[in-house]
Amino acid sequence: MQFEELDNGAKLLLVERPGGLVYCEFQVLAGSYLPAAPETAHLLEHLAGHFTTQREPDAHELNARIESWGVETNAHLDGYAARYHMLGQAKDAPRMARLLLALFRDFAIDPRIYKQERRALIAELEALSSEPWIELIKRTQRELFPRHPIGLPLAQRIASGERLAPSELLRFWRRYYQPRGALFIAVGDLPLAELRQLYAPLARMRNDSRAVVALEWPRVSGALALDGPRVLFVKEDTDTARLQLTYRLLIDQADPRRFAVDLIAKLLGRGVSSRLLQRLRTRLGLVYALSCAVQLDRDAALSTLEIVTYVDAAQLRRAVAELTAALRGLEPTRREWRRVKNLAITELLLAAQGAPPSLAALLSEGVLCGGAPQTPEWRRRQYEAVTRKDLIALAEQLFAKERLLISYSAAKPVL
Repeated sequence: MQFEELDNGAKLLLVERPGGLVYCEFQVLAGSYLPAAPETAHLLEHLAGHFTTQREPDAHELNARIESWGVETNAHLDGYAARYHMLGQAKDAPRMARLLLALFRDFAIDPRIYKQERRALIAELEALSSEPWIELIKRTQRELFPRHPIGLPLAQRIASGERLAPSELLRFWRRYYQPRGALFIAVGDLPLAELRQLYAPLARMRNDSRAVVALEWPRVSGALALDGPRVLFVKEDTDTARLQLTYRLLIDQADPRRFAVDLIAKLLGRGVSSRLLQRLRTRLGLVYALSCAVQLDRDAALSTLEIVTYVDAAQLRRAVAELTAALRGLEPTRREWRRVKNLAITELLLAAQGAPPSLAALLSEGVLCGGAPQTPEWRRRQYEAVTRKDLIALAEQLFAKERLLISYSAAKPVL
């Protein structure tokens, strides 16, 4: 692996990986947490995912040519960064890299694609607004983050998306898509010297002195805790209540305790119910299994751990009391502890030994925001260093009632 920062501030991450494939990607600090409307970054990600440039502005023609190479392309946006990638055979690496560099330097909007993608963006938001329980989810976000873009009402986001013009999008691109805010990645079946040569023109690019690269985003101000527990009720005409317990973690991505937090999430059942919570489900007669999700953010105030389940409204009080008590007193058996630790390491090794995109995602995590690449070996040592005693002590701290927001939807208030 080779990692370096160029004189213009751009970062390079290069990894040799046998298998006949090469993965090329660039990331840039232009996510949806920026002060501009979140839909500006979102629509740009849709448009730039067609890789159109001033030299090649016809999206249909360009995409047909890329498809003829058998190259996979995609784009992704989160709160901090926009990402654009290409995955193909090693012989196609030079032209994949050329297209990514051209996009970064000379992005252009195809007018036909602009209309198509703006409609797609609005359709996404409108579909989201009709999702079951969305009112409870958005109200919870506004309660937790009232002064942050993550808490914006959907109606406001839809309205801002409808107003976006190509000129505004291009101003945003010129302002934030600068070398000093970018990370270029190449992982694949070429020697390091050849991987580096793919991005040789990057060193000659200059930052626009009029541009502003955002190295900070709106932060959540106020008290460090919720001073809870707080309760949020949303009326829904249903006998089955959705119950959501959200804990403010106050731990960011750089905090060494994040590995213990990940083990706690896996123990509780990240995405699926664990055996531990299944026992609670059986005792409480919950309608569905419990699920757990963790959001670890660069801004510690945005980081949360969320437990979601569905329960008969008549059982809400009991469910809240027993769930919160079980979380505060979380104490896995030694067998459960061994299982969850081995699971974490197995998942890590699978990502490290998987296709080039998996390895690129693993190594680049946090790099754009100022960190260094974290190798799978280093991560494995962090997991192994967490003791059962550490986890029990951290759970008692994380699941304090002062950090808790209880959100539920039901036909009438019961809490």
